[in-house]
Amino acid sequence: MRHTDVFIAGIATVLGEPDSVESAVERGDYDPDEARDDDLASISVLPDARPTEVAATALRDALNTSPGAAHDVRALVHTGIHFQGQDYWTPAAHIARLALGDRHEAGRRITTMEVRQASNGGLAALNTAALYTERLTSGSVAVTAADVFRRPHFDRYRSDKGLVLGDGGAAVVLGRTPGIAALRSTALIGDPGLEPLYAGDAPRALPNTPDVPLDLRGRKDDYLQTCSVDDVIAQLTGAMEEVLLVSADDADCKITDIDRFVFPNTGRGIGEWKFLDKYGIGEERTCWEWGRTVGHVGAADQLAGLHHLISTGAVGPGSRVALCSSGIGFNWGAAIVEILA
Repeated sequence: MRHTDVFIAGIATVLGEPDSVESAVERGDYDPDEARDDDLASISVLPDARPTEVAATALRDALNTSPGAAHDVRALVHTGIHFQGQDYWTPAAHIARLALGDRHEAGRRITTMEVRQASNGGLAALNTAALYTERLTSGSVAVTAADVFRRPHFDRYRSDKGLVLGDGGAAVVLGRTPGIAALRSTALIGDPGLEPLYAGDAPRALPNTPDVPLDLRGRKDDYLQTCSVDDVIAQLTGAMEEVLLVSADDADCKITDIDRFVFPNTGRGIGEWKFLDKYGIGEERTCWEWGRTVGHVGAADQLAGLHHLISTGAVGPGSRVALCSSGIGFNWGAAIVEILA
């Protein structure tokens, strides 16, 4: 989907302290063979934070880098992949109240919503926010993504395989006035035929008990008894390439024109970006070296990766950045961002 006059006015990331993989292995938290295969260096850990607090902090920081006009936030789209802090709750509204204050006394309204698309949620939320932004005459739209993973409900080193989950969040502020970058396109595709890969047993009437860590690798192992691992990897990789091609075409560019790529922060063994080999694009143009120091920050990987590239000066005016993601279900997303300043 092509976007015109949708700009990133501000962007920020909140991450925790790095827990070194070496320490995790020594504690017995991380299988040494898996640690070697994943080739990660450290994982972001926020031991006491709540996801909504992380998201609100990221949004305040993003607004601090935005021009004054962008502070008039008209809508907020939030996403996350894990428990957000309360059952039967609206985390997006809570984030808006924490970050923006109670604004109804001034006669203003803020639309808040939550997008649930697992690890693809960041780009699904960005797509939703971009459509809203295109209809604004003034003000801005915010996107937040945040997760915190902790025991006993989630074991970041053992609940899944090939993915070590990191704590953190990110936020972007979109507006109609040129700013840090221009959002040129977004694309989303899905294949529910792959939904059983993470489904496990039939859906439950009640949630899992919080004292039992999620066993996502067990669900995958059950599904992979019925099909070829190579076939599944081919489907995942093919869909990632497909959605990237769609987004690049909508942005009037080719994959080879893109300067940097932000992919999910997975272990090296998964690496769905390997299809880039046929385009002659090496690992140095991805965010692998950064991603292996924070882990898979849920739905925030892409926004946080873009912020990393901008804040470190790895990209500058004229650079094109491709944001690419996939989420269980399965859904894939891509976005092309052009750096302006």
